[in-house]
Amino acid sequence: MNIYINDIYADSVILTSVNPSSTKFAQKKKKTLTYEANSPDINIKMEYVPATSTSRSWLDYIMINLISELDLSLGQLLFRDLSSVQTGNTTQFNISNANGNVRVWDVTDPLTIKKPEHETNLGTASFIVSTDTLREFVAFNETQFIPEFVEKVENQNLHMKDLLTW
Repeated sequence: MNIYINDIYADSVILTSVNPSSTKFAQKKKKTLTYEANSPDINIKMEYVPATSTSRSWLDYIMINLISELDLSLGQLLFRDLSSVQTGNTTQFNISNANGNVRVWDVTDPLTIKKPEHETNLGTASFIVSTDTLREFVAFNETQFIPEFVEKVENQNLHMKDLLTW
């Protein structure tokens, strides 16, 4: 499988065949590429190159991790930094285009949201946290994300959902 980034060949992944009579239906592949973008638009194209005329391939999913500046100009930002993880580490995160209405949440454990203390100075929100494990954060401008009441929803018996007629 050839990989192109912005229409330029970047690398390839060798796909391993699976015997049709086998109970094994797939092979997992992983590829790590480094690409320094010169624009905010990134186009990724994957081209299947069959080994034989009867070869077929399916792509289950593709995961792309990018490193970029933490910029809150769109009002919301979800981020984590794998390179910051090390035993005993603390890391300072700096978020640009932030104002006094910025909120930062540690959502590493979505059932226990934490609010790390942060300071905002000259449009940059900064906070320091322990990064001995991978942490995930969301930063947002609270004035852009205000919940509003739409309508009351009556109680529903979801256990009886199979008996409902739509």
